[in-house]
Amino acid sequence: MGSFHTELSNGAWQPGDTDEAWEVEKQLHRTIIPAFARMIENDFGVRREKDLDGEELTYRMHMKGIPMRHLGRIMMLLKGQHPREAVITEMVARLLKMRIRKECCSAVSKGKGLSDKAARERLVSFLNLAFGRY
Repeated sequence: MGSFHTELSNGAWQPGDTDEAWEVEKQLHRTIIPAFARMIENDFGVRREKDLDGEELTYRMHMKGIPMRHLGRIMMLLKGQHPREAVITEMVARLLKMRIRKECCSAVSKGKGLSDKAARERLVSFLNLAFGRY
């Protein structure tokens, strides 16, 4: 990230991290994320030439060195409906993916294992819970 030599971890800044890591985190919040939000608005706002999807959003965030945990901060800076909806959709998709993984890992760690049929049943049950049965 710019002139800094320290990479940030996947977790948020922690007490005891180096001063350089703290400076990188501050630059991320003050400069990089707001500039990224403006770029998304310009590229995918009212005069958008193509739709913003989760793959494109993830690629662009990674290219700018922005961890995905900052999706909420980015969404709060966006004004256009389409970019905001794309970010919210990605946030919900990631939440669902995490919850499904947690559900599957929970069954495996309890020694139950998961057959293909059991995995499908858990997935359907979870999706019914998330979206309703009808």
